[in-house]
Amino acid sequence: MIFLATSKDKIYTQTLADIAKESGAALWTKEQFEKELNLTCAQIFLCATADTKKVFGFVCFRVYQDEAELTNFAILPSQQNKHFGTELLSFALTYLLNKNVKKITLEVNTQNKKAKKIYQDFGFKKVAIRKNFYEGKIDGELMLFTAPSKL
Repeated sequence: MIFLATSKDKIYTQTLADIAKESGAALWTKEQFEKELNLTCAQIFLCATADTKKVFGFVCFRVYQDEAELTNFAILPSQQNKHFGTELLSFALTYLLNKNVKKITLEVNTQNKKAKKIYQDFGFKKVAIRKNFYEGKIDGELMLFTAPSKL
């Protein structure tokens, strides 16, 4: 089950912080997720079990008119390699494209091959490298997705 979080979903913010920590995603705290939920530009999509509604993944975007930035994305390690990340990202991108978002950017650790692969599979292209972006040692890769033109 995938759904767009609203301010009433603050009950999940500690879970989201735990998922981020366990999966090695951007380490946001419970408070950062709470602040994100209050931003009018933020869109947080949650992936949960259908029966218990236990959240095990998320993807976060900030949307500015017809552009968006993917700011955080994680699936619990125990749920990885089951296509949940692909389903979640597909759902979120479809939602954003239906809201007339034309460009989506993200930044990913150049050593995170798994993340880079999923983004490339969705059509994200490398546009720049941010030298020593992570901990002053590891480069970050800036990627861009451009919505297909309508015929």
